[in-house]
Amino acid sequence: MTERIWDIVAILAGAVVGVVMAPAGIQWWLVALTAVAFGLAPLFELRGPGGSKLDLVLLIGAAVPFLFPAPEATISVIALGFVALRLNRVFGISAPLTVPVDLRRAIGALAYASVLYATGVPLELGTDLSAVLVWVGAAIAWFLVEVFFRLLSIRRTQATSIAYVAGVGLKDLPLIGSLIAAGTAFGLVWQYSDPWVAVVVGAVPFHITFSSFRRRADTSRTYGQTILALARIPEVGGLALEGHADRTADLAVRIGKEMGLQPNRVEVLEYAALMHDIGRITLTEPSIVEQGYTEDDISRWSSEIIAESDYLEDAANVVRVHHHPYRRPGEEDDPDHPMEARIVKVASAFDRAIHEAGASPLEALELLHRGGVYDYDPRVVRSLRTVLEYLPGRAEVLS
Repeated sequence: MTERIWDIVAILAGAVVGVVMAPAGIQWWLVALTAVAFGLAPLFELRGPGGSKLDLVLLIGAAVPFLFPAPEATISVIALGFVALRLNRVFGISAPLTVPVDLRRAIGALAYASVLYATGVPLELGTDLSAVLVWVGAAIAWFLVEVFFRLLSIRRTQATSIAYVAGVGLKDLPLIGSLIAAGTAFGLVWQYSDPWVAVVVGAVPFHITFSSFRRRADTSRTYGQTILALARIPEVGGLALEGHADRTADLAVRIGKEMGLQPNRVEVLEYAALMHDIGRITLTEPSIVEQGYTEDDISRWSSEIIAESDYLEDAANVVRVHHHPYRRPGEEDDPDHPMEARIVKVASAFDRAIHEAGASPLEALELLHRGGVYDYDPRVVRSLRTVLEYLPGRAEVLS
């Protein structure tokens, strides 16, 4: 009910701002067309390299200052576009995201337009080459708004560091920049040429960008699904704790984000955590069981299986050493021991303590603290506690 009230307030406020700010003589047919485009933008959603969901609001918002070369008109159009976005969500055409998500895009578009208007670029970009630097600054302003509001949104529900969110933003920057550039090209050509020429000029770079990033997202999703399926093989065969791989990976990823690992390292961490026990499939061999095996053997076998794929080489290296202590007697720390391996070790031990030994979360944490002398990196254990405080129901258990 609360969400519905927020939707009504947001739609009414956006409509009022859009009508009040509209200057005399504005082309209402173009305003309506642009607002509809805003509303339908989420239907063309893309997953960026950093994992964030992006859509055509970036392209359309970048074109608005050139289609309506007056600050009041731009504010009016973006406000009405925001209304169209919310109506889209209310009627269930696209995913029902919250008001702040769409508001973030509207504020980003306004920040972008503000930088352009401050220098007169919407009217001069076609003739003044030096204004390209201003356009870059405007695009960066929008990017910073995206990162800032993502951080505010994520940190309400997850223990995620600023460094990780910034890293995700930087990975998504090529896609964000491509969409903004396509919108700018469309708006410029519209301003100085025939509208149909503008449609072609905007459509070509968008199609290339959309197709390229869609293929990348599909490939990444396929890899992920394959890895997940392989990780479950030991569990299906009764050779590993049921659900252990999924739970360990989820916890490890949360810890990695809290500790500020960059997105590419978090991806390696997730794959390593999912597949750290895959070597247990060799335990179907009676000769191996009869001869006996150690945790080092399991890690080595797991690493060898994973290393068959060049794509998983980094994850294989993590799995190979994940069971090692983070330091040895006489050392303060082993600088060659990857942080990803330390995280997998802690996440796996915590899950086993709860689901295999029947310990409570607090008892499992205490076991890890006791092993902080050599086995479990205290920094990772502290991060684990912070992560658990954000999980539903765990904060009370840990207090």
